[in-house]
Amino acid sequence: MTSAGAESVSYMVQDEPDPQLRAEVISQLVDYNSRRASPEHHQPLGVFACRAGITVGGALGYTHWNWLFVSHLWVQDEERSSGIGSTLLAQMEDKARSRGVDAIHLDTYDFQALPFYRRLGYQEFGQLEEYPRGHSRHFLWKHLT
Repeated sequence: MTSAGAESVSYMVQDEPDPQLRAEVISQLVDYNSRRASPEHHQPLGVFACRAGITVGGALGYTHWNWLFVSHLWVQDEERSSGIGSTLLAQMEDKARSRGVDAIHLDTYDFQALPFYRRLGYQEFGQLEEYPRGHSRHFLWKHLT
């Protein structure tokens, strides 16, 4: 028994997914989600720190529904512990609030910034051991109100 007709299904594995196929999958999933939940209003967000025209830090993510996801936070080694990371996150949070966001989620590794995020009030809600081998990946969130 086939689900959508008599023709067999073929599969393609692509190391570099075709941009058009990738866009179609995302579009179809967003359409499916929109029929079941409120529109997600996906909007990218980036905050950058520069000194003398050189980028010394940055934070990237996106808002959708009522959440901000911080996908990347980087501060140049020489600038760590200078307050740049905290300021980048604070500016992300401020912008997210202006977009109606209630909470933030992000992830980090045990060798990255777990104590930093905890100091800023983020709470851990999950962990994957051996990701990568010998380390763990931690998932955190923070309510903004």
